[in-house]
Amino acid sequence: MIDPAKVRQQAAEIRKQRETAAKKEQDRLDKLRRESEQLEKNRKAEEERIRKLKEQQAKDAQAAREAEQRRKVEKERAEKQKPSVKRKKKPSVLLSKNVLLKKRLSRKQSKSA
Repeated sequence: MIDPAKVRQQAAEIRKQRETAAKKEQDRLDKLRRESEQLEKNRKAEEERIRKLKEQQAKDAQAAREAEQRRKVEKERAEKQKPSVKRKKKPSVLLSKNVLLKKRLSRKQSKSA
């Protein structure tokens, strides 16, 4: 014969086990959800950091191009403002050229004579 008290006790134990298992499962799912939210938050923060870094790099590159353009314009302006004066040769250079020319002339004259 089946004891009704024993059946009630076993049913209560089974209910308790199910409730405990359901609570464990809910805790596991809550933990996974929190971890997922944290990972998503970290991903967004990393994307924002990368976006700001690229934005700063673009600004730096633009500033470098603008600075290079300004240097180029200043250089051209400075060269336009320079008087176009031909460099005078130093007297020593002129003297040595004259000496070389005289030597060549004297050699030609000595060969032809």
